[in-house]
Formats: sequence, structure tokens, C-alpha cells
Amino acid sequence: MVHPVVGNSAAGVPHPEDPTLKIPLVSVVGSNGQAASSNVVVDSTGKFSFDLNSLASAPTYNTDGKITTLTYGPDANGRSIRQTTTWQDDKWMGDSPWVLVP
Repeated sequence: MVHPVVGNSAAGVPHPEDPTLKIPLVSVVGSNGQAASSNVVVDSTGKFSFDLNSLASAPTYNTDGKITTLTYGPDANGRSIRQTTTWQDDKWMGDSPWVLVP
């Protein structure tokens, strides 16, 4: 069963038309306390889950303009997660597991 959880704090996303207004951050969590979304990933240790839809992202690119790393976070606990993409001869070779950023 999934239960919606709304945090009531001053933290929130600024409203696009009025930055003085804050849009409350909303997370949906399952009965296990982990985020529940269609875009949730688990770090390589299996200890932490991250709802990518709710986190800021920071990609890095190689000289050909292809994404080489994609970092999301920090989450509410201050953790960030990163995935590395490998390219060879202009062909995508694969993505690493999601790892916690030290």
C-alpha cells in the first residue's frame, strides 16, 4: 500500500511566477518507508532509494557532447547519487550502477 506524505516546512520549490511563494515538496512512500515512483532508483549497496523526479540533476559531458555522468541530489538526507555512461567509438557501451557520491 502506498501512503502520501507531505512535509510541512519552509523548504519547498519556488513558485515559477512568484519566487516568494513555496510549493511544498511531496514524496510518495511505500509501507517500507522508501520512495515510490515510476522513476525511483536504488544505489549499488541497496540501502537507499532515490526518487529522481524530485531531485535536481547535474549532467557532465564529453567533448562530443554526450553525457558521461549524471548526478541527482542531494535528497532530504543530504545524499546524492551518480551514474556513469561509457562510450567507445561514438557508441554507447552501457551505464554503471547508481553509486552514492562521497
